[in-house]
Amino acid sequence: MKVTVSTVAPTPDAFQQFVHAPCVLAWSVHAANNELRRKLVPTTQYSMEDLRQGLIDTLLQRPMNNLRVVMLEVALMDGVNDSIKEADELAEFARVLMEQVPGCKLTVNLIPFNDIGQQLYRKPSEERVVAFQRRLWEHGIFTHIRNTRGDDESAACGQLATKKAPRKD
Repeated sequence: MKVTVSTVAPTPDAFQQFVHAPCVLAWSVHAANNELRRKLVPTTQYSMEDLRQGLIDTLLQRPMNNLRVVMLEVALMDGVNDSIKEADELAEFARVLMEQVPGCKLTVNLIPFNDIGQQLYRKPSEERVVAFQRRLWEHGIFTHIRNTRGDDESAACGQLATKKAPRKD
């Protein structure tokens, strides 16, 4: 059975609880740039470098087998974090991680933002998502674009949070 544990990494020490857990670690980074990540994840209190070091410390304590697998998750938003500049920053961020953890198997999952009926963020074009992926590939980073499912029914990832059930009086 394959188990993936996903976190937004609230502290560098948060990863430590998974040192002995037989799971894949998925970290919702959304941006490698500290300023941008603080806008996207307002609860962030630590720099990306400190958080990455917490992950590195955890991965180094794990066996060299499949437990040194990590996924970096990025919800791409049009005009916010989907540029080539952000792809380059993410590639550099990932490069340091892979260099410092022998046997690290890293995948970046790109998740096109799903429309939730508000104006702040929008889904990027397919061309921008593919360009982001290609740029990461150019840096040697294995990258996967997650297929969107359920968006036609407003049931895709992130969309249900904005729906309210009708009141039953």
